[in-house]
Amino acid sequence: MQHGGKRITGNVIGKLGLLLAGLVVAEASLQVLVYLAPMKFRTALTEATSYDFRDENIGWQRRFLARYGKLDQQSIPMSQNEYVTHPVLGWMPKPNLSITNSIGQTYTTNSRGFRSPHEFERSADKYTVLVVGDSFTYGSWADDTEVWPTLLEGLDPEINLLNFGVAGFGVDQMSLMLEMQIEEFAPDLVVAAFISDDLHRTTLCFRDYWKPMYVIQNNDLVLRQSGEKTIECKVVSRVFLPGLKVVYQLVTLVTNRPLWIKIVGRVRVVLGKQVASPGRALSPQQWRE
Repeated sequence: MQHGGKRITGNVIGKLGLLLAGLVVAEASLQVLVYLAPMKFRTALTEATSYDFRDENIGWQRRFLARYGKLDQQSIPMSQNEYVTHPVLGWMPKPNLSITNSIGQTYTTNSRGFRSPHEFERSADKYTVLVVGDSFTYGSWADDTEVWPTLLEGLDPEINLLNFGVAGFGVDQMSLMLEMQIEEFAPDLVVAAFISDDLHRTTLCFRDYWKPMYVIQNNDLVLRQSGEKTIECKVVSRVFLPGLKVVYQLVTLVTNRPLWIKIVGRVRVVLGKQVASPGRALSPQQWRE
């Protein structure tokens, strides 16, 4: 009996050893394949699989590192060298920018670094409208002639429109932008153009780059400066994606739910304890729970 037990234990250990060796070989093979792949493919793969449901700030940092390789203050926070870092807001469009993107759209900024064909000034004989917003207001992937604040200004010669929209901004950055500009320009009307995700961005200390973040401290709203290292914001020093994890996350992306949830769901079906219908997509919050 003892010999039979030892034999079973030895078989189990042997199979676990083979499984571990197989995983090591698979991991090494995947790392070699990724290493030999073109840089563009490696960057896209890293970006596609870098999301971390436990801490979204980490996912955004990994995405940034995949593109630029470092998180220091000299890094360019977005593509096409459109932006520069900003000590308060996180990032800003470059001043006096004039570039054409890959599909022939022209991007122009004034001397202040804002998307506008003219310089900003307070005009006493015009109705001044100050606009803050995100990429929709800034005009990402839109020609200078297609940016909606510019189109609005063109409808009435009596309107002096000041477009302070910046791509990637959350409503916290929009609020800070407004505080920085409102006294100088004393607008007749302020328009805050935002989408629901801009509200969520206020919970992040890193998105397209380090950004300011408000936290509650002793029942007060306290501003954490852009790039300030705090307990609310963990810092990723490098990007290392295990090949097997990449495969796992790609399956997650394709099926719209983590692989382990699919496996558990099938087990529950077999046991008659199914709590979610097959194929049902779960939200990130449900994944955490």
